Amino acid sequence: MRPLIICFNCLIILFSCSEINGQEEQIQEITYRTMTRGSQKEVVVTANQLRAQANGVLSFQNTEELSTDQWNNYLEKCKSIQLATLEDLYASVENQSVDRGAAAELIIVTDQGEYHSPLFDENNPPQELEPLLALLKPHLVVQE
Repeated sequence: MRPLIICFNCLIILFSCSEINGQEEQIQEITYRTMTRGSQKEVVVTANQLRAQANGVLSFQNTEELSTDQWNNYLEKCKSIQLATLEDLYASVENQSVDRGAAAELIIVTDQGEYHSPLFDENNPPQELEPLLALLKPHLVVQE
């Protein structure tokens, strides 16, 4: 009887710990960055601000306030991304390796860690990232 009680208590503790560890991570920052030999562009989104900047031939810097609805839209797009396997996504690097395109990466910072995608061709991201990148990329276009 005593071993049964001990096993039962161990199961309760095990399930309690998995519930604590299974808490949903809170995204704090999303960064999308593109790089070539001569320039770098970056957009950083937080709960209340979006900052876009570029250096190189066409330099710019822009900061705008985000509403709660806008931030929630970014978070919604992140739901389809498995953060734990972000670094394992298949990414094409054919164009950047021969200087035909920019290299890009996505970084998501949560309250529990930082997650990086592999480098990928800017115009050929992993399919899982496309919905989020569709929101981020327009902020990197130079406004004339």
